[in-house]
Amino acid sequence: MSNKISCDSCGKVYPLWIAADAKPANCSDCGTQIEQLQVEQHDGRIQEIQPQICSGGGKVNVRFIVVGISAMALLMLVLCGVGGGAYYYWKTHQDDVRREAIERANFDRVAMERAESKKATAETQLQMFELPLNVYLMHVGQYPSNESGLESLRIAPSDGNLQQKWRGPYLQKAIPSDPWGNAYNYERAIDSQTNRSGYRIWSAGPDTMDDTNDDISVTSY
Repeated sequence: MSNKISCDSCGKVYPLWIAADAKPANCSDCGTQIEQLQVEQHDGRIQEIQPQICSGGGKVNVRFIVVGISAMALLMLVLCGVGGGAYYYWKTHQDDVRREAIERANFDRVAMERAESKKATAETQLQMFELPLNVYLMHVGQYPSNESGLESLRIAPSDGNLQQKWRGPYLQKAIPSDPWGNAYNYERAIDSQTNRSGYRIWSAGPDTMDDTNDDISVTSY
């Protein structure tokens, strides 16, 4: 039995494979379909087969081609899945970064607004003491001492002579704390230029430390 087959039209010769899954084939030169062959087996029976040919001289296995295509398709799906997952992670990360930046900016803005609001409140409260202190000066003849401080606006001084002149209380409500929860500081002082008695009232500010840059104060001189 011959293991080769030739094209009836152009005569090109191809190797012949006998396989159960063989498919009809066309000649690679002229395109003519190579007809079925009758091959006599050793037991005398005649079996019709269809040749499967390859222009390169090797056997073409359709199953291998299908498996290869499927593997490539699967690889493409995996790569697409990995790429899509990576993009989703990157996009989600960028969204998180952007959201955190916005939240941080909002937090900083709110914190700044609150700080400015507290500062404004402290300035308003400090100015609130000016009129009562000036009235106290008119009645008593001097500003409260450092020992009695702002409480002299509500409680008569211990000195008998000053008690007689005192007509308070000069504040109806309790003396408030500053916006940071600390007491206002009071100091009676002498103006070095006019030699007149005066006062200074201040809040230690956000850092709660006296004589620093964030102190908020008013003076009478």
